[in-house]
Amino acid sequence: MNTGIAFIGIVCVAICAIPFLLTYSSRKRKQNLEKKEFDTFLMKHQAQLDYSESCGNYHIGIDQNKMKLYFQLHTKHLIEQEVVNLDEMSYAEVKRHNSKKGTIDKLIMILYPKDKNLPSTFLDFYDINLSYLPSGEIESIEKWQDVINKTIKHN
Repeated sequence: MNTGIAFIGIVCVAICAIPFLLTYSSRKRKQNLEKKEFDTFLMKHQAQLDYSESCGNYHIGIDQNKMKLYFQLHTKHLIEQEVVNLDEMSYAEVKRHNSKKGTIDKLIMILYPKDKNLPSTFLDFYDINLSYLPSGEIESIEKWQDVINKTIKHN
């Protein structure tokens, strides 16, 4: 009798755990593919990153010798890759777009060029349409704003 109850309990726990394990392994596989794509992107540009980070749907890195910022965003159906020449930028600023309820809908890094005739560069760190909840993007974008502004200032 006890072994039957134990067996049923083990089966129930396994059935409940399987979706979580499948979700975890799927997410890890996706992150590994995204990281490989970012590494390929960096090799194509012969970048040697001094700082880099992966968070949410994006990867970001900076090569201070070349004064370049590398950014890759994974949306539902495509990969957006951006190389920003920091020699041409005057500063970086974070913009938050909030909903009427007060939740964050978007986090955008705006890089303003020194030449006012050139367009600004927009890097999407978080979009509620791609990720339901921010998971570290707020801290990450603030950190990268500081790193970028210090790099620009020291050059």
